[in-house]
Formats: sequence, structure tokens, C-alpha cells
Amino acid sequence: MNPQPRHYVYKLEYDTGLAPCVDEDLWSLAVCKPAIRRRARKDDWVYGFAGNGNGCPLVFVAQVTEVIEKGDYYRSRRYAGHKDAIYRCRAGKLVPKRKGCNDSAHKPQAKDIGAPPYAAARVLLSTDFCYRRPAGAGAGSPRATAAPTQSPGQPPSPPPTRQPAPPPQAPAAERTVEDLRDLPF
Repeated sequence: MNPQPRHYVYKLEYDTGLAPCVDEDLWSLAVCKPAIRRRARKDDWVYGFAGNGNGCPLVFVAQVTEVIEKGDYYRSRRYAGHKDAIYRCRAGKLVPKRKGCNDSAHKPQAKDIGAPPYAAARVLLSTDFCYRRPAGAGAGSPRATAAPTQSPGQPPSPPPTRQPAPPPQAPAAERTVEDLRDLPF
């Protein structure tokens, strides 16, 4: 029996597209927020709120669909082109892909990956997420707005239809990513 999903709040001071990273239909949290990355597990929820007056308080909602441990994200060719895949394996060690790859919002690699065997190099992935670019966000924001995708093995979903947002009095626990897609943000 799976435990109840846990909920994490992520305050985004800057949206550079690095943490979290939205690449095609995949949301990832590979760097920054080490406490969330350390504790979150499959089926948990991460909510991102703008923290610097971006004009959009709720920026993303993501349900963790996969957790990659011990630096395997950085060793995989599948993720090599993602903006947040800023480390590579060289002689069995994870090293920055290029000198100065850390942007102003991203600091030491000790928090990202730690020392071998890289227990801190834990990456959260989601294919069930909704990411809205904050109004007035700069070029560092993710390229596109992403919406939840269907789970493997499920029949194709009908085309999305515009439905009213849930009533304000509905408890947050009853809202889903589907409900959030229609909110005006």
C-alpha cells in the first residue's frame, strides 16, 4: 500500500528555466531545492509559487512520476540535452559540463550532487504537471507552457475542453492538475 502523497512548496525567486526545468513533455528538478529533492518520492506533489512579484502566484504544479537516484540522470544520454543536466561523468566522477555553468540563481555543486556515491544527486521527474510562465517573465523562463500528459497504458484522452475552474471553496486536496489547467494564470 502506497503512503499518502506528500506536498512540497517551492518558492521561485527567479525563473531561469534551470530549476525546475521544462523540456518538451518533461518537468525535472535536478538542481537547487536539495531538501525537496532529498525527501520527495513518487506520487508526491510539488507546487511552485512566484516569490518576486512576477504577478502569477502559482507557477507550477507537478506530481512526481519518477525519481532518479545517485547521479544516473547526468550519466544518461536521454537527459544529456536538458538545460538542468549541467554535470557529466568523467573518469567515474560527476563534474560540471563547462566552467562557470552555474548561473546567478544556481550555486554550489555540493548541494546538487554531493560527494561520491552522489546521494544528493537525486532528480525528480514529472510527466503529470502544469507549468505556467509568469506574466512578464524574461527569456530565462521555460520555452513553453506544458500540460499534463496521459499515463502509459491508458487509452488516449479526448481533446481538452474548456471547463470552469473549481469553486473557490473547494478544498485544495480535491483539486487536480486537470483543474489547474483552466485557471487564469
